[in-house]
Amino acid sequence: METPKKIERLRGSLERVVWKSAKDDFTVARFRRADDGEVVSAVGELAVIEAGETVELEGVWVDDKRFGRQFRVRSFSIAPPATRDGVVRYLASGIAKGLGPKLAEAIVDALGVDAIDIIAKDPKVIRKVPGVGKKKATTIAGAIQARRVDRESMVFLYGLGLGPGVAGRIVKTYGRSAAEVVQKDPYRLALEVSGVGFMTADSIARRLGVPLDSPERAAAGLFHMLVTASDDGHVFLPREELITKTAEALEIDVLIVERALSSLFERDFFVEESGRIYARSLYDAEVELARDLDALASGKHISHDLATGLLFERVERQIGLRLSDEQRRAAETALTARVVVLTGGPGTGKTTLVRALLEMLCALGETVALAAPTGRAAKRLVETTGRDALTIHRLLQFDPKSGQFLRGVDDPLQFDALIVDESSMIDLPLAHSLVRALPAHARIVFVGDIDQLPPVGPGSPFRDIIASRAVPVIRLTTVFRQNDTGLIVENAHRVLHGERPRIPDAGGALTDFYFIERNEPAALCETIVELCAKRIPNAFGLNARTDIQVLAPMRRGDVGVEALNSALQAALNGGDAPGLKRGNETIRVRDRVMQIKNNYDLDVFNGDIGTVEWVDAAKGTATINFDGRLVEYSKEQIEDVTLAYAVSIHKSQGSEYPAVVVPLTTQHYIMLRRNLLYTAMTRGKRLVALVGSRRALDIAIRTDRADDRYSGLAERFARTGVRENE
Repeated sequence: METPKKIERLRGSLERVVWKSAKDDFTVARFRRADDGEVVSAVGELAVIEAGETVELEGVWVDDKRFGRQFRVRSFSIAPPATRDGVVRYLASGIAKGLGPKLAEAIVDALGVDAIDIIAKDPKVIRKVPGVGKKKATTIAGAIQARRVDRESMVFLYGLGLGPGVAGRIVKTYGRSAAEVVQKDPYRLALEVSGVGFMTADSIARRLGVPLDSPERAAAGLFHMLVTASDDGHVFLPREELITKTAEALEIDVLIVERALSSLFERDFFVEESGRIYARSLYDAEVELARDLDALASGKHISHDLATGLLFERVERQIGLRLSDEQRRAAETALTARVVVLTGGPGTGKTTLVRALLEMLCALGETVALAAPTGRAAKRLVETTGRDALTIHRLLQFDPKSGQFLRGVDDPLQFDALIVDESSMIDLPLAHSLVRALPAHARIVFVGDIDQLPPVGPGSPFRDIIASRAVPVIRLTTVFRQNDTGLIVENAHRVLHGERPRIPDAGGALTDFYFIERNEPAALCETIVELCAKRIPNAFGLNARTDIQVLAPMRRGDVGVEALNSALQAALNGGDAPGLKRGNETIRVRDRVMQIKNNYDLDVFNGDIGTVEWVDAAKGTATINFDGRLVEYSKEQIEDVTLAYAVSIHKSQGSEYPAVVVPLTTQHYIMLRRNLLYTAMTRGKRLVALVGSRRALDIAIRTDRADDRYSGLAERFARTGVRENE
């Protein structure tokens, strides 16, 4: 066991900030110790500190493999600079626009080393400094006073047991009112401050003496319970379940929770319908989506003459494939309905049918748009159809500043038909935004695999629309086998039906599916690294860094995403490649990385995978190659990039890879279920390798938990004649 490091305190001044993350205030700084004048590196969440300030740091010394000896800060306290040089550097550190080194020196020459305190007490005194007019004086004095309030707020928040990162975000959010807001209603933090959840807010409230049975605490607990349910995919919770769970979690009487719930109804935060409790936004989304789908489905159909069959023959010549009878019937249905669902597993011809349907609609004079939930899914749609395709967010023109879509009821999209691939990934809020932006005359075709994982967000519209039986559903069931030796498609369907996959004999001819038994986590991890670094590249001629994707059920654990990324990076890209440290990760040149958040300025999207071409560790910047397109990242933007030798199975939805390697261990017990394994297996195009224990494989195959979610969309859409009354 590693010996705990000794906690030390350093006192001195902050020389300069080398780099600071805009996301969580993680900072790399140069710090001059007061006792011996030595300049050392300090790293940690150092919110609201500026160069020149006198600081006392508490933390431990660490030896970083790349950056050497550093002092890792756990907490800090700030005092105004006490020397002439410190005051000048503090004033010139960027706290106020137009206040540079020369003016800072002039201020200190005029007011002395106590200039900061003097200006804070009497802002008008700065007008005595030559060259400082009324406007500039107001700006400088305001900045100094704000900084003083920030320091006082930080001291107050530290006293509540908060670390520098959380305290800094609170001060950033509320500014001068931070302490007042926290004292008045600490539960606001859980709703308004990034990274502060209910548990943190509740801990603060306890320290401030807020009673356990206070109405504010009960209301916040109800919010927390409904938000947690939403994170688990639920659109609502039954009334009794919500009340009981909240009362148990808060250890208070149910009567207190019921009174708090009534107040949330009165303030229109929550909505109750037939014993179901919704957050207002999700209730509106569900009601409006059902109404809009109903209006679209019951609208006047576009009539096309299909009697001669000439259209089918023409399209078959164009795509170079003959449609099966099942696919022909499916196409006929899709051409005569305004809302239609197309579903089927791997190898059942969904892609062929989409290509044919697209060509038919175009031949009939309809304008057609193609869309998918993710950038990689949209790219696959382009590759399979030869036509342009957009992410749904791009189609709806998402505005990052407002957080809203620009296309909607007031400015609908302009086309006759929309084909949406990978529809099983679309959650309720996104489906609501998409359908409400369709023109009144349009048709929409939802394409997806109902047996894959449900959306990450709340609801499951694709499944609900199918379950409603309110619109035609095309189910492709005929499996067109890849070839006589291919096992990926066959085994995916075997798993789907609760059967063990067919495993080829060891030492036989190369095939596209393998199961390698490893029972110990260390051996499992070692085997995965060996497969990715040597065995698969050598046997199949694939590139170890770009063609092989490890898909893990969970992020944590000995064989989770994080541990596998560390091991794979060491094997595939170790050595002295230039790197950029980000928290626990170091991203190096040649690393495989993933964008984990949509960035419309850079035109990169959640799930996009690229290769690092260049990094500047000092500036915190990088250049990443996404399929031949070089994208330059600032130090703020690079925070949304992570290593991607291994990714979660959920993150892989909508993507395909030449080869996938899937670890299966009982450590992942909570996530081992049939649709998760099925989704992972259907991501591989040329090769799928499962590595793990037979027990874990059997658990996944027999666990057919249908990710049941509380959602009212299916029955709401199935009902008729109620839309006008809602």
